[in-house]
Amino acid sequence: MKNLKQTFKVILILGVFSLLMVSCLNDPQTGAPPTEDIVQPDNIIPVSQAKEMYDEYTEKKVPLLSQIEPNNGLEYHPTRYIEYSLEDLKHYIDYIESESEKAKVDISGVRIYLGAYPDADKFNSGGKIKYPNQESILITPIAKNNGEEMAYFTRSNKVGGERYPVFTKGLGKELLTVNGFRTRKMNTGSMLPFLTVQDTTEDRSLTMNRGFVVPPPKNDDDFNSQN
Repeated sequence: MKNLKQTFKVILILGVFSLLMVSCLNDPQTGAPPTEDIVQPDNIIPVSQAKEMYDEYTEKKVPLLSQIEPNNGLEYHPTRYIEYSLEDLKHYIDYIESESEKAKVDISGVRIYLGAYPDADKFNSGGKIKYPNQESILITPIAKNNGEEMAYFTRSNKVGGERYPVFTKGLGKELLTVNGFRTRKMNTGSMLPFLTVQDTTEDRSLTMNRGFVVPPPKNDDDFNSQN
């Protein structure tokens, strides 16, 4: 019995000590455990370097782009940044991973192309242009094909059929005939309306655009300051 009491005391002391150690590690104000310290990625750059790059673009590229005279008669300012919400970016990654898994292709990364909206109200394909004449970006997944990294979309031989990747390199103007946009339609034929996804094509685009395009704001932006 004496040994049992001594063992119990040791366990109790160790338990109290453990609680004290944990409480010391927790945030003193909230009591929450410490946030995991994520290792900084190798491609993070110093803020000072980002500022230098911003200024280089401002001084050497913006003046050249500013010479463009749009057909719409509006004052033109070169695009300075494109903005996406964190939720949209996470959704995009989930989407391309899901579609690529269906097509049995391993994503090796994403590629960001520079592009520009046509100086018109609509694309040749019929879609409305929100930012005529403005520069933008195109984000697309890439995967290895014959040892080379290439962009791709997915295709099936029939709607709902087994999917496979179609690599865009070498397709040229044929890409102008590829839609791959999945439309959503509200189904109102029941007591509980719901959204359904309609596959109007066997192709599915994996290219992201439609960010919030921002020419130079009237006030200071992240890297430009009047001070």
